[in-house]
Amino acid sequence: MSTIAYGTPTHISALPVRYGVARGIFADAGLDLRVQTVFGGPELSAAYDRGDLWIGEIGSPPGVTAIARGARFRIVASAEKRPALMYVSLHESIQTWEHLRGRRLAALTIGSCGYWFLREILTHHGLDPDRDVTIVGLGDRYPDALELIASREIDGALLVEPYVSLGEHRGIVRNWGALANLEYLPHIQWTVQVARTEAIERDPHLVRRVLDAVAVATHAAHANPADYARFLATHLAIPDAVAERAVAREHDALELDGTLDLPGLGNLIALQTKLGAFPPGLTIDKVVDRRFVRDAALTG
Repeated sequence: MSTIAYGTPTHISALPVRYGVARGIFADAGLDLRVQTVFGGPELSAAYDRGDLWIGEIGSPPGVTAIARGARFRIVASAEKRPALMYVSLHESIQTWEHLRGRRLAALTIGSCGYWFLREILTHHGLDPDRDVTIVGLGDRYPDALELIASREIDGALLVEPYVSLGEHRGIVRNWGALANLEYLPHIQWTVQVARTEAIERDPHLVRRVLDAVAVATHAAHANPADYARFLATHLAIPDAVAERAVAREHDALELDGTLDLPGLGNLIALQTKLGAFPPGLTIDKVVDRRFVRDAALTG
C-alpha cells in the first residue's frame, strides 16, 4: 500500500483529516494517508500543479486563481470549512478601523485567502489596502501569529480556529467576527478539496476513496466533539478548554460530507474577478470536475 500525501496550506488545516489518521480511520479504509503542509495558498497550488502532491485541500481564492492561470488540478469536493470561517483578529488595543491606519496586518502569504479577504474588508471600511496599511505574508511564521501580534510586530490577522480561541484565552486579540457573518462579503465556498487532473484521469476511483474516507473522518470527529477536542489539545499543545471552545464555536457551521456549494463558488469567482485576480470569463466548469459533485441541489 503506497503512501498518499494529502496537502494542506497550514499546520492547523484539515484537522479532521489529521484526527482520522490518528484514530486509524484511513488505515481502516486501506489508505496510508499522511498530511503534508505547504504554507500558503499560492505555494500549495504550485505543489499541486507540479505534481508534488496530487490530492488535498486549499482555500478557494488561491486555488481558483491558480486554475484560472492554467494550474493542472481541479476542485473535487468541499473541505470541512465550506463557509468563510476566518476571523478578523486584532490586537486587544485596537478599538476602531481608523486605528489600523499605518499598521501592519498579516495574511498567510501574499495571494492567500487572507490576503484577498483583507483587501476587501479594508476597502469596505474606507482604508486603502496598498497605502493605509501594510499587509505582510507570514509563510512558515504563521504558527507564530499570536506571538507576533502580542509583540506588535503585526497588529492583527485573519485567523482560524483554534488560534482565535487561543488568542482570546491569552488576552492577545479580540475577535471582530467571522467573514461568513460579514454582510458586505458575498456568501462563498471557502475551503475545497482538489485533485491533480492527471491523477483524476489515471485513477478516479482512488480519488473517490480518499474523498469518502475524509468524509468518514470528518463525521467521526464531530460526532464525538469531546474526543476531537482532546485530540486537538494534545496535537496542538493547547489547553483543553481552548480546544473545546474552538470545536463548539464552529460545530454547527461545518460541511461533513464534502458537498460543494457551487453557487457560493460562483460568488467567489465573481469576487476574485472584481479584485483583479484573473480576467473575466472564468466559469465553474473550468475549475470543478463535476464527476465528484455529491449533491444535485448544489450543482448551480
